[in-house]
Amino acid sequence: MKRTKTSQSGCPKATKIAKNEEPEKKVKEKQVDDVRIAFSDEIKKYKKLKLENGRKYDVKKVLGEGVFGIVFEVLDEKKQKLAAKMMKKTDEPPEIWKIELHILEKIATCPHENILKLISVEKVIDPPPFCTENVLFTNCLGPSLLDVITKAETLQGPDAHGCTFPVPQIRDIGRQMVAAFAHLDNLGIYHLDLKPENVYFVENGDFEIRNLRNKHLAIEMKDTKIQIGDFGCSKFHKEFESDVKPTVVQTQNYRAPEVFIGLPYSTKSDVWSFGALMCEMYTGMLLFYGTEDENSESTQFEMMQRVVGQYVNRAMFRKALLNGSDRVRKNNGILQRNTKKFDPTVPLHMNLKKFDFEAIPLFEMLKYVLILDPEYRPSFADVAKHKFFAQN
Repeated sequence: MKRTKTSQSGCPKATKIAKNEEPEKKVKEKQVDDVRIAFSDEIKKYKKLKLENGRKYDVKKVLGEGVFGIVFEVLDEKKQKLAAKMMKKTDEPPEIWKIELHILEKIATCPHENILKLISVEKVIDPPPFCTENVLFTNCLGPSLLDVITKAETLQGPDAHGCTFPVPQIRDIGRQMVAAFAHLDNLGIYHLDLKPENVYFVENGDFEIRNLRNKHLAIEMKDTKIQIGDFGCSKFHKEFESDVKPTVVQTQNYRAPEVFIGLPYSTKSDVWSFGALMCEMYTGMLLFYGTEDENSESTQFEMMQRVVGQYVNRAMFRKALLNGSDRVRKNNGILQRNTKKFDPTVPLHMNLKKFDFEAIPLFEMLKYVLILDPEYRPSFADVAKHKFFAQN
């Protein structure tokens, strides 16, 4: 299935799942961060970024917008291109945005070639409307994976069957993602929002579209170098994993099963998102999706189990209940009333194109990664050793 509105949303506000506990972030109605401001007249008229230290930047365009921030492309006085992320005004306590800052500072002390690096944090004299005075400067990267896919689908026209990537480029991009996330694990950081919007090509994102068998067109990038960005939903590891509270994290299409039922997230939650994204690059379609109604989450939760051919075990349900979760699904994790909400489910291996022998190791890797129980799901260090990534 192609993208739905659920796949376009940013990471959800981090609210506790367990009963009788206060949420980490108080969710109030009609907050500024619930509204998209990038295309407002006030933002369009904002052309100059003036800092307290006297520096000035020309604002060229909006690069993107998330739940808590908006990113501008700016030019400094030497005409060097940078990305400036402004924090939105919200009712959240100020330490919330500082979590992202501290995570970026941690990464800057031990940088990685596949992770976006913080240049500086500054204060703006006259910030854009709806924004605070806090701004984070990073290098300005090329388009995101989603930008490239969207552009290719536009070029392909309304009869598109889904834009895919050649297996060698999927391997190359995937290998870089695994390296980046293994590094984040070593730094003690959960990303918690891996999706096409947050994977950026370092260069300008030039590509060609060429024909593949079975009426599929392949996006062939001229340069596959990528970096992982957007740490607005990220968190530091706790000293003890038992200290992690059950919280709704990750964009729904890429959300791990344990999060759906009310178990704490872990490093393995990012691994699940990685698997869903890798399959999407091959098929050109979302691997998991919900519906456009109030049953969206339960529909996707059921679908995920059917796609991977596994069902959430009793041990996971027991742990969720002990955590006080009110999100536990009954009937062995399946809500039968939702089975007609989505298209007939295609098992994971059925997404392999006919006679595409080159992709067999890819699907062996996906089967290895997409394990419902995080206890048995591999880490990124394990995934890096899979034979799919050992090939040139």
